[in-house]
Amino acid sequence: MRIERDVVEKLVNAYFSEIAPILPVITQAEFLSTPSPPPILLYSICLVAAARREVPQNVFDAIRYAVNTVIKAEDVLSTASIVNVQSLLILCMVGDCHSQFVPTALSALWIRLGTAIRMVRLGRIFLTPEQYSLTLSRRLKIWVFIVQKRYSRTLKRGAG
Repeated sequence: MRIERDVVEKLVNAYFSEIAPILPVITQAEFLSTPSPPPILLYSICLVAAARREVPQNVFDAIRYAVNTVIKAEDVLSTASIVNVQSLLILCMVGDCHSQFVPTALSALWIRLGTAIRMVRLGRIFLTPEQYSLTLSRRLKIWVFIVQKRYSRTLKRGAG
């Protein structure tokens, strides 16, 4: 399945105009600072944007297939990096991003979210001092996202 360049551009623009302001896991400036963004990050952004109602189902399905292929091919769940953590957190914004079958999708969502949390929490993301200063704001955004997820889960448990 081929995803046209103009479709990808529209989805990326929609992500940064409609979704990123709500949960800024990555900013548009950070994303644009990379001349060739990693496929997992690009497709994750596109997939979450494609979950909107005005995007045709076949586009969403094609991007979901691409994301799952990249996750397996690049061993995203086993390779600790800020890009992988950001991608996994972005994907966890929408349950349908993980599978077309609800039980499988929810299981995959929690596995991917847990993996992202463990990558950050266990300190498996190693940085040089130069990289650290450049990625400090990225790390803070990731932690804010994780804390929000935990807090909302705690509130849901307490309400039930």
